[in-house]
Amino acid sequence: MDDLSVQSGPAPDLPLSTARETAEDLSCIKNSPPQQIDTMAAPDSPIHRLPPEVLILVLTFAITPTYANHTRSAVTSTCRQWRDIVLNTPQLWCIVDYSIRAVSDQSCITRALIRHADRASPFPLDVYICLKTDVHDDIWRGLVTLYERAQSFRFLTAVDIHPYFEFGLLSKPAPHLTHFAFNVDSGPDSRIRNPTILELPLDAPKLRSIECGGQKLMIELPDPASPYIYESVRALTLRGEQLAYSLVDVIRCFPNLVELDVYWYYNMHNYPLFLPPSATLDLPHLETLTVDGVKGRAFFSLDVARRLNFPSLRKAIVRARFEEDLDPTRIDSRVTAFMRSALRTARTLELDFDVKPDLSLAIVEGLETCAELEHLTFSTYPGVEVIKAMSTPRADGMWLCPRLHSVSLHLHAELLHDNAVREGVMELATARGATGLGRVDLHLKDSESGGDLNVLSAFQGRLNGIVSSS
Repeated sequence: MDDLSVQSGPAPDLPLSTARETAEDLSCIKNSPPQQIDTMAAPDSPIHRLPPEVLILVLTFAITPTYANHTRSAVTSTCRQWRDIVLNTPQLWCIVDYSIRAVSDQSCITRALIRHADRASPFPLDVYICLKTDVHDDIWRGLVTLYERAQSFRFLTAVDIHPYFEFGLLSKPAPHLTHFAFNVDSGPDSRIRNPTILELPLDAPKLRSIECGGQKLMIELPDPASPYIYESVRALTLRGEQLAYSLVDVIRCFPNLVELDVYWYYNMHNYPLFLPPSATLDLPHLETLTVDGVKGRAFFSLDVARRLNFPSLRKAIVRARFEEDLDPTRIDSRVTAFMRSALRTARTLELDFDVKPDLSLAIVEGLETCAELEHLTFSTYPGVEVIKAMSTPRADGMWLCPRLHSVSLHLHAELLHDNAVREGVMELATARGATGLGRVDLHLKDSESGGDLNVLSAFQGRLNGIVSSS
């Protein structure tokens, strides 16, 4: 990502990709002396015999995000022919990648961004903007020009943004936009003082994916009376620090999702749904689901959990951390209901329930409906009862998760040395080896002790032998 800035007075340390690129002119190519450029390549060089259409194809692949402006500048400094080709080939200007720092004349930034967009006309743009200056009131006209022409628009801010971003930029029609990303930089250079509230009033009929995240970011979805229902969106990632929505809102606003990755929070899931008793919350095309409740120390309400219906789901990651003093009876039924309704068609599942109350029976009851499950990971040890249930056929002769091919267990060091745990895992490998289980993998959590790693390696080898001999 190239820096775009203007400084008053001499600027030997101008923070741009090259000294030729400033806000007054995005590259040196407009002012470079032709005779100087011509001397940079021998006139009889074989490169001069390369057909222009082939050279354009090569340059199209060479100009990539992060180094787009630098590459363009280097190419135009090679010879007159290459300079003319870059100047007169709009598709070589389709990547717009700038880091905007402190400016003394913001109008120069706007003119530079608009000039870049004009050079790419009529092609849609791939835009990467990083905002690093608090003084940015007058740059929005340039950003609006880019947004209206963008097929992908990625915006990273390290400062508090002007309200115009939401109401003056995102509300503009974006007929080409397929990917939108907004992230808040929480690194050491961040100067964000106030929580950033981001609504999503996107007028983008071709939009396919949305990605938003970062600390001090509150994401708000359109209310039920809003016309913004994103039927075209297939992938959604919402990972703000505060989320003013529930999973119900996500399902309402994005009914055709294929991939969903969200945080959830306790206070966002305890209001009445006002739905008929038999109504379900459907995402009929959802294939990949990641829901993370670790930050919020929460889980779905029972009313939400039992209504979820994801008939196409193939892969799921579910993380939750509960309060230590939480009554187990308050969450057992919710965990079971969620697994039975949302996860029943999953083939790959990762569960990370970092809990003090024992949820093993709730997990077993939930897994009873996961008949298609092939790969199961427990990022936190689920309890002896879960391992035992997976190692023993039921009264009707059926196994829990009968199609299971692999199991991964993440264990703390003390559990690795626990005889009851070790015996249970060996019984699992022995009993399920004959049903198609091909791997039982162990992973050590929060320990780099050489002794623990040696024990893990030896035990893993023993499990591998049991499985392979079954």
